[in-house]
Amino acid sequence: MVDPLFIAAGKLRHIVTVQQLNRTTGDQWTVTDTTDATAGWTTLYTTRASIESLGGLNFKEVYADTDLSSVSTHLITMRWSPNFTIVAGNQIVSATKTFRVQISRNVDERNKVWKLLCVEVPA
Repeated sequence: MVDPLFIAAGKLRHIVTVQQLNRTTGDQWTVTDTTDATAGWTTLYTTRASIESLGGLNFKEVYADTDLSSVSTHLITMRWSPNFTIVAGNQIVSATKTFRVQISRNVDERNKVWKLLCVEVPA
């Protein structure tokens, strides 16, 4: 029997970097350096991932009753790692696009797969 959380290596076509927003003392929502967009982010981890656009019917069927159905643009799937935790507000950077994580799921809490609902950040 095949594990439903199995991810074939060929599906993980993108090299992505998971980043966390730097926080300043006193105000947890302030970027430390607003003059450089990349200076406010710390790299947590670089790994391979699948990036899928969510414009299709399947996404609308699954998430139609949530507030995210009109906001999320992509589903990013990657293997789980004990080295980091992905939370809403983290950033995923690929070679050509940047995404902001809205929902992160450790699928079935089995520590095998991350599924991330993200919105693409305009360049």
